[in-house]
Amino acid sequence: MLCFPYAGGVAAGYRNWALALSPHVDVVAVEYPGRGFRRREQLSRRIVDLVQGIMPEIAAEMTGPVILFGHSMGALVAFEVLRVLSPRQPVIAAVMSGCRPPVLRGSEPEIHALPDEEFIEELRKLDGTPEELLADRDLMELAMPVLRADFEAVATYAPPKALKLSCPVLVYGGESDNSVGLDELEGWRDHAAISCAIRAFPGNHFFVRSAEQDVLSTLRRDIRSLTTV
Repeated sequence: MLCFPYAGGVAAGYRNWALALSPHVDVVAVEYPGRGFRRREQLSRRIVDLVQGIMPEIAAEMTGPVILFGHSMGALVAFEVLRVLSPRQPVIAAVMSGCRPPVLRGSEPEIHALPDEEFIEELRKLDGTPEELLADRDLMELAMPVLRADFEAVATYAPPKALKLSCPVLVYGGESDNSVGLDELEGWRDHAAISCAIRAFPGNHFFVRSAEQDVLSTLRRDIRSLTTV
């Protein structure tokens, strides 16, 4: 299973998943350019450029059937990866988490262009960045270039609206997510050529952290269901 981080996230955010999902699936967390062990590389400010930068790593890992999991911005990355994969590559399913579908994407707020104080306040509203990090100006100086690049990539993303995914689609959402409503997640059905199932979890936009054990238990069941002949 290839896991794609949310805006500002790193591959290490999925470190607990490998053990939790074993032996059902091998977890490979994808590292985006400009962070983690790739921090010396140039940041990508467009989703399509980001995907181009990670495809060599993905190609090296895809030696058999795969599942794609992406949360928030990571779901958009997974969506674009699916567009460029060879039709011969067997994809078991795509799990789109905490992200409205392309058919419902309108004009995204350009918070990446806000002055530092306003940008930090918008991050605080999303409730995904620890308060101790938001309050530490030195650490935020290091983190803001990555966050601004990712939010710009999301704000400028313009996918084709009619694309159908030729694999089962699973959609995960937070019951108290103020940025992506559960009703909006229904729009993923318009991108599903085979099937689409929607799962709701307690928590806000970052339910994948606050309800991690619930998410992993559901993911294990979904994986077993999809891979049982």
